Amino acid sequence: MSKLYVQPVESNRFTFFKPKNEFVADISDLGAFRFQRLYDDAADVGLALLSSKTGKIALFYLQCEHTNGDGDITHWTLFPTKEAIKKNPGLAFVTMTIYND
Repeated sequence: MSKLYVQPVESNRFTFFKPKNEFVADISDLGAFRFQRLYDDAADVGLALLSSKTGKIALFYLQCEHTNGDGDITHWTLFPTKEAIKKNPGLAFVTMTIYND
């Protein structure tokens, strides 16, 4: 399995809620953002998070797309990939929520 290039999103575009170990952002705060395929041999999509503190990149995959009763997307939930956790064990219980504002 080979990683594809994914345009990174800087972590300073997210708010990190330490008690919940959660990165949170509105999609409009992410600039010209779109979910991208992470690997050449898989359909997984997600994003590359570039740490504003360390300069390291961690991949997060889209775990769930949430909708309301009308079928409109309200938000997305992402988790770090196994590879990201292996490189940075502190990500093991981190989640990411992006709201569709």
